Amino acid sequence: MNSVERRIVTAWVGADATRSLDEWAQAAGVTRSAYVRSLIEAGGPPPAQINAQGVAELRRIGVMLRNFLRNPPARWSAEQTERFFAALAQIERASSRLMQQ
Repeated sequence: MNSVERRIVTAWVGADATRSLDEWAQAAGVTRSAYVRSLIEAGGPPPAQINAQGVAELRRIGVMLRNFLRNPPARWSAEQTERFFAALAQIERASSRLMQQ
């Protein structure tokens, strides 16, 4: 976009909408204006910045849970045990994908 073509656009929104916009912009790691520009120019919100420390912490928690519950409680059904380990595997896959980005 040519800087000569830039225009200020004003929109009045309620307090809830403003809070939501601020939360979305903060989650994406951009200003409120940059967030709105991205919605208009790119047809969607900007990609969120990856918090490497947070992802690493999630991975650490997943490993701790897996180690702690290596032998699931005897009262768990086979389905509960399977679902637990499937959830752990999903956490590990997601954290690996995020760390590669």
